[in-house]
Parts: sequence; structure tokens; C-alpha cells
Amino acid sequence: MGKIIVLLFLFVSQIAYSQDNLSFNSDSRHIEYTTKERFPAFSAGKSTKMTSVKSVLGLQAGIAEPLLGLFYERLFSAKLAGEVAVGLIGLSIGPKLYFAPARAGKLNGYIGLIGGAGYFSEGSYGYLPIGISRLWKNNILVSFDIGPHTGNVFSDGEVIPAARFKIGKAF
Repeated sequence: MGKIIVLLFLFVSQIAYSQDNLSFNSDSRHIEYTTKERFPAFSAGKSTKMTSVKSVLGLQAGIAEPLLGLFYERLFSAKLAGEVAVGLIGLSIGPKLYFAPARAGKLNGYIGLIGGAGYFSEGSYGYLPIGISRLWKNNILVSFDIGPHTGNVFSDGEVIPAARFKIGKAF
């Protein structure tokens, strides 16, 4: 009788611990339970670790400087990211704020505040991108933004419209 009580106690405590570390993720028609370590809780077969995207590296082209270059974006949280771009004759850096948590397979809107230096803006400039991005299931990011772009912020301060297109690989 004592062995049954001990086994029952161990079984109940394991169930309580497992329930404590479950999280619930629900879309409109898809329900998924995962553990604290991000493993599927009720999967038949193999349990693979779910990965989350933290960085994106790719190419950008547009009317905002750098006109053609490489960009790196780092997601600090589900809604906050930082971006650095280096081009042939310019560079930029700044934060981006996603309107909703960035998720794969969905359109994600964002706004940013980019500062940099470039040849065509005759020194430093500012850019306020408002855009959308989509992260595909194969971790390819496609992004497009538009917004006001200032020339040299220390002299004329002329504001012109600008746009960028970006494509990159998330990891």
C-alpha cells in the first residue's frame, strides 16, 4: 500500500509540474500547447524544438540612403527591433516598433526612426519609415516602407518622400 501511495504522489506531482509549465497559443482555428522550453506538449511522434527568429540579414534598395546596401535587423522583443544598414555610399541605424508582435506567415506593420549619413543627402539625414513586412515560413523576410526623408538635417532640412524595399534571410 505504501508503494502505491508513493507512486501516486510522484505521478500527481509530475502532472502538476507539467501543467504549471504549459503555455497556450491560439489563432482563430489552430490551438497549440507548448511547454516552457517551447516543445509541443501533446505531439504524437517526435518533439522538435520550436525556434524563434531573432535576426535578419539581407539586401535593401530604395530612394532612402543607403540606396543599395546590406542591412541587419535584430529583434529585441516581439515588438521592438533595431536596424543597421551599410551601403556603397551611406549608412544608417535606428529602432523599429512593430504594431503587433512579429509572426511568421502574417503581414506585420511597423514604424521606425532611422538616422544616418550619405553622399546624396550631403551629410546626415533622418528617415521615418512606415511599412509592412512579411516573414515567410522558410524564414525569408520581404519588407517595404515609405516615409519622409530629410536632406541634411543641419542645413536646409528639406523633407522629401522616400521608400525602401528589403529582402533577407531570418535566423
